[in-house]
Amino acid sequence: MQWRIILLALVVVGASTIPYVVGWAAQTKAHVFGGFIIDLDDSNSYLAVMQQGMRGDWRFVSLYSPEPQRGIWMYTFYILLGHVVRLTALPPLLVYHSARAVCGILLLVTIHEFARLCLHRRRLAWNALLLASVSSGLGWLREIILPSVPGGVSPPDLWFLDGYTFLAIFTFPHYALAWTLLLAAFGSALSYRRTPKPQCLLLGGGAAFLATALHPTLPVVIGTVVATYGMLLWIADGQFPVRWAVAGAPLVLGGGSMAGYLWSAFNNDPVLESWGHAVMATPAFHHMLWGYGLLIPLAAVGGLDMVRRRNCHGVFLTVWATAALLLGYVPFNMQRRFLEGIHIPISLLAAIGLRRSVLSLAQSRLVQTVAGLGYPRRRAVWLTQSVVIALTAVTNLYLLCSAIVTVGSRFPEFFHSRAEVNTFEWIDNHLTDKDIVLASYGTGNIIPAWTAQRVFVGHWAESAQCPERKRLVAAFFSDTTSDRHRVALLGRYGISHVYFGEREKSLGGFDPSSVSYLREVCTFGEATVYEANWGEDP
Repeated sequence: MQWRIILLALVVVGASTIPYVVGWAAQTKAHVFGGFIIDLDDSNSYLAVMQQGMRGDWRFVSLYSPEPQRGIWMYTFYILLGHVVRLTALPPLLVYHSARAVCGILLLVTIHEFARLCLHRRRLAWNALLLASVSSGLGWLREIILPSVPGGVSPPDLWFLDGYTFLAIFTFPHYALAWTLLLAAFGSALSYRRTPKPQCLLLGGGAAFLATALHPTLPVVIGTVVATYGMLLWIADGQFPVRWAVAGAPLVLGGGSMAGYLWSAFNNDPVLESWGHAVMATPAFHHMLWGYGLLIPLAAVGGLDMVRRRNCHGVFLTVWATAALLLGYVPFNMQRRFLEGIHIPISLLAAIGLRRSVLSLAQSRLVQTVAGLGYPRRRAVWLTQSVVIALTAVTNLYLLCSAIVTVGSRFPEFFHSRAEVNTFEWIDNHLTDKDIVLASYGTGNIIPAWTAQRVFVGHWAESAQCPERKRLVAAFFSDTTSDRHRVALLGRYGISHVYFGEREKSLGGFDPSSVSYLREVCTFGEATVYEANWGEDP
């Protein structure tokens, strides 16, 4: 393996780590960095899963709902990271970000190997890796021309983690790992079609199974791509593609078996079943055009060139990108999940399109005139490709700089007060897994990540009936709510403790210290924990 592949991977992953290092460096005695910068709700929920592994569990339960759960085999990756913390006594955030770095490097190396398999040319595979590593859209330009209004939709390349390689590396290690496994599955199938080896079938099926364990919607994408590509081979060759059918079957069976288990588990658990109703809509198509910017026309040129040349692997990339994009707009509440990893085939096709476009430009009269003046044509081609690739990276550079400046200035959303942290530690040391804490949505999102403690509400998907429970919490801390209603809420859900801090004070004028059914058991600064006695008549 070429040293520059590893070097590029280290540079990209290292760049994605800088904002977190700045966050830890910005800590003070009064402010503790929370460890995350983007998508705090989900980031904390993954840390909460690690907490379950830290206490010795292997089956996942949602800590964001008070209902009893049996637990299922899901999020095993994060539970395993929790066991690493338990065995090594390393800080959970250090283990999390170490896994993020390792999975990011593994993904970039796998992208290069997949590009070599599909594109055959070494220089073309290198350009494809560059685009997959750093490219994004024109969100930065959209923000200059048409700035996003509060409550509006900002360009996808600033937040759409499912759709961009760098964002996946920047945030969640299981994204990078899932995409690595997806590439391994597709690569094994393509390799088997070229040279049938049994190990390809085993690797493909196993990779699809594990990828689905990380992202349960991937079998839909895998099945659609395998079937569509098979039909195109049938049409092109005039005979049924037996070898491709054999190659694709383990992918469909491997992913489908895990998806079947998860579907059954979700439908037999009321908490998880309600989780399945969460909405994750794909951004509108015009937002997606801004979000992928220059990659769209370049990928279109590359895809059409591969179809025209009847390049089998190039056609596969075109099928993957097109099928995922179309699936992203089917009427399904989690349609956005079908776009998992779409940035990879788009980047590979864009590398082809970039090369084709630049070579065509090299034949133009202008370039020939410049070459006649002594500037080498080969250098002009390299320079043009480099400029285009650099332009595609501007949004990610903007995102990194914004994150560094924001976290370096101790933006309150990214930091916890020392009083909060001390209170979380008290909760972790004194409460049991039978206790349930009621707090505001924001605090409820953080408590399980730091304590493995169940809360009444705290996550948009994992908390059953989340909008209704957020309303109930707001009513609980309102001074217009009667004590009888508060006690009824505590008793109905078996809530044992109430957290009262700055977020809870902002919800209303209720003073927990003024009622007899709440007894103060812990206070650090502005944060107080009360024990609830909901059997008492207010």
